[in-house]
Amino acid sequence: MTLTPRPWMKPADLGLFDLPQLPWPVFVHLVDHYFRVQNFRTELKALGPNEAEILLYRDGAKDAFALLKCYPGQRMVDVDQVVRLQRHMNEQSVNLGFLVTPGKLSDHAYSLSVGRPIQLFSGNRLRAKIENLHPELRRRVLDSIAGVQK
Repeated sequence: MTLTPRPWMKPADLGLFDLPQLPWPVFVHLVDHYFRVQNFRTELKALGPNEAEILLYRDGAKDAFALLKCYPGQRMVDVDQVVRLQRHMNEQSVNLGFLVTPGKLSDHAYSLSVGRPIQLFSGNRLRAKIENLHPELRRRVLDSIAGVQK
């Protein structure tokens, strides 16, 4: 399937079609901003070369309600990352988890998440979610990565 640029896209937005090629800190910033424009307060807890962890807060709340884990897209995200997310959710006392990667998720990861309070985002799903944002919010997300140090 060939993706064609959308009418609303600027040249810099084309990275949305190839999320695994975005520099890792830029991808994490994109994910962070995607949740921010949806009225969540975010707190980046850890950013390493193989994992990022972000806590999500509802407006005005002092306690996080969700934990977001990002993994780079060089390899397929599998069951181990889902188990790690569940464990960290318990440690942080949050009831919802998000696992996001610019690449792909294994079928086993999807199977393990069924019936759990975990939402999985492959690169394709994240791209679709960003494309479906209100145009003003979408533009804010995409413009937020333009000035990020690569």
